Amino acid sequence: MESTELFEVIKKFDKEMNNLYKSQKRETGYYSEMNSYVLKDIGGYEAVKRLIHFKEDSEALKLFASKKRLDLAAESLVLKKDYEKLFTENEKEICRKRLEEYSKSSA
Repeated sequence: MESTELFEVIKKFDKEMNNLYKSQKRETGYYSEMNSYVLKDIGGYEAVKRLIHFKEDSEALKLFASKKRLDLAAESLVLKKDYEKLFTENEKEICRKRLEEYSKSSA
């Protein structure tokens, strides 16, 4: 992927991540002041890259699963076709496994 194209895809991802965060707050009541700062400071792409590599699953993921709204999880955004080239196969696999695990636990 050309660097200009990559920049545009990252910019699109950042915008969609910010919109997703607003939806999380509006639709489930989830709000994290830390996430709000992180999104502003480093952007959605870098924030999600870090989130993927956390050892523990986020409280947000647990909440979305309990409300059967895993579509609001950042992991779901990572797996969208539009963003497949932004993340490694390993990162996408981590996201898939988390979503599968939580979809089973909320069934």
